[in-house]
Amino acid sequence: MNIETKEVNGNISSAGEWRSFGWQQTASRKVRSGRSRHRTIYTLARDKDMPNYAALNRMEGEYLDLKRNKKTYNPMEASNVLIAFAFLIIPGIIYVTVKLKQKKRINEHNADVQKQMDAVIAKAQQLL
Repeated sequence: MNIETKEVNGNISSAGEWRSFGWQQTASRKVRSGRSRHRTIYTLARDKDMPNYAALNRMEGEYLDLKRNKKTYNPMEASNVLIAFAFLIIPGIIYVTVKLKQKKRINEHNADVQKQMDAVIAKAQQLL
């Protein structure tokens, strides 16, 4: 058997997405990060000689590229809204409008990326 291993940070659900690409959880350990915070590191393994390994590996790369393409929305800060409305009403309205449109665009983009990620996982699960 030709086994490859990988360590990933995250929670058990993120470890679950790796199973879609043929990875099996072999171990987990808690690592201290800061004074009172802990994070879990999962050790995963998969057989390089398994059927469809090349296709699963390619789909895993595609999935990770899509995941990195997701965007995050930074919500409006109350202080910025108050300052904008304090000086003039129009800048406040513009700021709120821009932030609302930005949030909508980011949500639409992330929904599209999530659909693509789900499609990749569905294809990968068919190969297992």
